[in-house]
Amino acid sequence: MVKTLKPISPRVKDENIIAKEIFDILKKDLLQPLLDELEKNQKIYYNGLIHIKSALKSGKIGLNKGIVKGSFNSSIIKEFNELGFKFDKRIKGFRVDINKLPVTLQLEVGRSNLASKRLAESLLTKLDSVNIDETINNIDLNNKYLDILNNIDNVLIKDVAKVMGITITPNITQKEVIAKEFINNMQLFIKDFTENEIVKLRKKVEANVFEGIRAETLRDDIKKEFEVSKNKANFLAKQEISLLTSKYKETKYRELGITKYRWSTSRDGRVREDHRELNNKVFSFNNPPIENKEKGSRANPGEAFGCRCVAIPIIEN
Repeated sequence: MVKTLKPISPRVKDENIIAKEIFDILKKDLLQPLLDELEKNQKIYYNGLIHIKSALKSGKIGLNKGIVKGSFNSSIIKEFNELGFKFDKRIKGFRVDINKLPVTLQLEVGRSNLASKRLAESLLTKLDSVNIDETINNIDLNNKYLDILNNIDNVLIKDVAKVMGITITPNITQKEVIAKEFINNMQLFIKDFTENEIVKLRKKVEANVFEGIRAETLRDDIKKEFEVSKNKANFLAKQEISLLTSKYKETKYRELGITKYRWSTSRDGRVREDHRELNNKVFSFNNPPIENKEKGSRANPGEAFGCRCVAIPIIEN
């Protein structure tokens, strides 16, 4: 009679904990300082000034090389029309001869452009001051990873005792070595992502300067990166916890003399076709099946990108 152990899947709770830890660090060290700098250097005035002046001061619109772009409401458009300037749909803005503007507005444009350049310089300085190595070192995942491995141990100890009549003794050194390996991997992923984000944010700031920097546009761009970072944190957490779980389970199975498993999918519409074909088939941990026919890549359950399949260990007498 063939016996099997219960499959162990990554816990959503663990993925959420790790994802939050990653995102909180990215927010604290990279994104929030930019928003704080933006708020500190860009004050919004609505004190009875004409709409164009208010829009320039608030960063709703910006003028650069004779072109005004930004967020235009009916009042701003009306004032530009009264000054003799018409909205150009091709550039989504106004072509303006600054010398034809009222003197008070010329002064406001000059002040606005100077403030915009200073704002851009302060944001770029803030980006240049990000210490990526310090950022990744601030991510304390060791205890969290050990908690995940301890949970796998707890499930295995009970199941192995029931099915095989064997008592497993937890090996803390083994868990610490595996946790350290995956923490190092995670830190490299985060460093690479942070470096790319800094490049992307620099380009956004510099593009805004070229068009006449607009505080609202920058604020929206930075806030969008919050969502990008959150999605990246979720992706990294899900992928790495899946790999961590798969690797540790396989290590423990080998110690028990278990070399084969039955592939089991999640049995829903999200299961990829190649994995659906592997469902219920028996394979060896030492010789994983081809899980992606197009690429010819081999993997055990849970090891491929986004794979939610699990290995059901087979105990052979």
